[in-house]
Amino acid sequence: MTGLRLLVLVLLLQPAENRAVPGRASLAWGQCQQLAQSITTLAWGIRPLGEHMEMPREEGERKAEDPTPQIQCSDRCDPDGLGSDGELCLRRLQEALTFYGHLLGSDLFSGQPQPGPVGQLRSDLLDLGRLLQVEPDSGVPTPAWEPSPTWQRPFLQHKVLRGLRAFAAGAARVFSHGAATLG
Repeated sequence: MTGLRLLVLVLLLQPAENRAVPGRASLAWGQCQQLAQSITTLAWGIRPLGEHMEMPREEGERKAEDPTPQIQCSDRCDPDGLGSDGELCLRRLQEALTFYGHLLGSDLFSGQPQPGPVGQLRSDLLDLGRLLQVEPDSGVPTPAWEPSPTWQRPFLQHKVLRGLRAFAAGAARVFSHGAATLG
């Protein structure tokens, strides 16, 4: 019995490193980290026309709600949340990857050269989504933007890329932590 207690004590005192997300022992954290870094680099490398412009607003008009998904504190993507139950975080990442993948494949980016950075970015988003192995949520938001007139596309591309860049930076941090401590 003393040997069993000693074994349990040793297991409890081990650092959090090399512990897998419950139910995610087979997740390829290193590959996810590489794809997340590639997504970040590609997202920052795309320069739509009108990048430094803002959409004109009517005076007195309130700022429109931004439908682009971002990582929130409630998603539990922090080191403690990811180490104890990362399923919520992974599901949120999957939803955002799907959302941005849909947008990059829409008419909004149809004027971009193919193959090119937008096509590679979309491919990396889809590949990372497949690596996550998360059951899709039936409530995954689909992009709310309707087909846009050509003159609006640079403005909307800028808005989408700004959101994607912020998301990609957060996702890269999540996967870097996962690769270092959980992988």
